[in-house]
Amino acid sequence: MLWILGMVIQIIEIVFLVHFVMLLVDPTGNHTVSRRLAPITTPILTPIRAALPASQFDYSALVVVLVLNIVRWVLHI
Repeated sequence: MLWILGMVIQIIEIVFLVHFVMLLVDPTGNHTVSRRLAPITTPILTPIRAALPASQFDYSALVVVLVLNIVRWVLHI
């Protein structure tokens, strides 16, 4: 059962990493991949962006990936 949770967490990590890379490639968010990922990632990233200090660089997706890695480490999955 834990391996299913591990796979789900890993898929979510990949989605946020792709979102982060797309922000580096196309900061305007006009790329098709960016537009498709926005409805999935925005609800999670908005509160994290509000909690992080203001910066020119949006690293909130990396924070999500870090937290998910910590969860996987704690659960040993």
